Amino acid sequence: MIVPLVLVVLVLALRGRLRRLAGQTYEVTAPAASGSPGQLLVGLHGLLRPELERLMSGQPFIALGLNGRARQVGLRIWIPQGQADFVLGVLRGAYPGVELTALGEPALATRNHAVIRAGLARDDLLPIKTRFADEPLAALIAAAARAGEGEDLSLELLVRPKSEHWERRAIARAQRLRDGRAGIALPLPGVIGGGAWEFERRHAASIEAKAQSPGFDCVLQVHAASASRARSAELLRGVVAGFGVYAGDNKFAFGPAAAGCTRDS
Repeated sequence: MIVPLVLVVLVLALRGRLRRLAGQTYEVTAPAASGSPGQLLVGLHGLLRPELERLMSGQPFIALGLNGRARQVGLRIWIPQGQADFVLGVLRGAYPGVELTALGEPALATRNHAVIRAGLARDDLLPIKTRFADEPLAALIAAAARAGEGEDLSLELLVRPKSEHWERRAIARAQRLRDGRAGIALPLPGVIGGGAWEFERRHAASIEAKAQSPGFDCVLQVHAASASRARSAELLRGVVAGFGVYAGDNKFAFGPAAAGCTRDS
């Protein structure tokens, strides 16, 4: 009885991951006023589906992005079908005055386009840098604005809320670091006589701080299209350099995007 039940669970989980969900891309416009990124994340975490529904239908991503074309940069968001009113309410709560304008899906060039994907370079429980004296998006906006006439440069951050299970995993990992172990038989490099060095204590504190915020699965993709492969690669290099400001206990590592990546996979 146990084996058939496990197979049913696996089939449902696989179906939920493969099922493509409909959605709509919107252009985002807002008054030039400061908002609350933290409030936005808390609100978007409300999209988390109940566990059984996630198993049956999956948990779709929302895609937030910058689009550069003809030296102009715009904000975009892709929202799963049926969630536009909820997401607009969250956006306006964090950034008053926000408006969404529905866009058609652009046709991608069949030649001379390149896509890269970023993941975290280190343990996914370690945070990137999130506190800045200046606007951290300035370099990325400048990189997107380099796309000229007939060129397209898009940065897309796909996010979907995690359940609370990751928080328990993060707290347990932080405690293992403080105890001088990380779930392996051998001691960590900075451990002598069962005690942790400052390196491990700092990482434990960073993990605990990250666990206090809502958890999300994230995928970062960058797409460039131009008249030549060399130009597309140049546009991508500028974006990669712009993400250097986020390097802290963790950082982004870029590589070719896997085939078949979707917003609901």
